[in-house]
Amino acid sequence: MATTHVQLEEFYLRGLHLDWQDSPSGKSSRVMGTSFNYQVARAREDPKRFRLELEVRIAPEEKRAAGYVGEAKITGFFSFPEGMSEPQMQYLARVNGCTILYGMLRGLIATCSGCFQGGRLNLPTVLFSEIVADIEKKRASLFKKSSVQRKGKKPKQVTH
Repeated sequence: MATTHVQLEEFYLRGLHLDWQDSPSGKSSRVMGTSFNYQVARAREDPKRFRLELEVRIAPEEKRAAGYVGEAKITGFFSFPEGMSEPQMQYLARVNGCTILYGMLRGLIATCSGCFQGGRLNLPTVLFSEIVADIEKKRASLFKKSSVQRKGKKPKQVTH
């Protein structure tokens, strides 16, 4: 029976920007809105190795409320054991990869924000199985729309 695990080989913080935003009303929000995106690529020389870049954006959920505003990017390199199926690797590279990298970002952001006037920011725990499904659904919809638009256009005529 093949093992079903992903191995984090290496990771790098690609960017971290965190600001405390004051509110004209003095109202503060401890509830942060988060949004996510990711890019995944496979190593040409080894089909069992993947690179995943996770992007996280944060802002107060309430408009015009004081709170943290920022974004972070982290890249991880993952490998899989021999015998793992393609669908398993694709799923685990995305879902488990994002979960692992997000956990690291949560710790880094909590540490950095502890020195801010708003105190330590603990990002919410999230289910990346749902987030990845939403992102993939949106990407498929955008791909479908762009394919339909390309099919509907007439080719440009070139004159010499």
